[in-house]
Amino acid sequence: MDVFNCPSCQQALWDPVTVRCGHSFCKRCLRGPAVERCHICKQKLKPRGAQELKCNTLLCNLLEKCLQSETRLNRVRSDLRDLLSLQDHEEAAKVASRGVAMGRKEEKRQALEEQK
Repeated sequence: MDVFNCPSCQQALWDPVTVRCGHSFCKRCLRGPAVERCHICKQKLKPRGAQELKCNTLLCNLLEKCLQSETRLNRVRSDLRDLLSLQDHEEAAKVASRGVAMGRKEEKRQALEEQK
């Protein structure tokens, strides 16, 4: 679903952050090298701080419900490859842990469906 893709990386939104102009991006994409303007409307973004890069929890929950588990797991794989190539092992461990939790949740969901 293109509507759930980040305008910066073109992948499914991951830890989506909604910026001042109302557009949403992956949190990691906004942490990149000096993002000064929105990629869509070109509105100037105010200086980033911890407060501005809080995840949009409503959008997070919507993504979890709407995106297929395979799409979400593909994003985990992609992020892991990127982080490992950058040798950011601490962040890679966090992403891997999240992927394992997603896999366990999917296994439980499948087991419940089989019982029906």
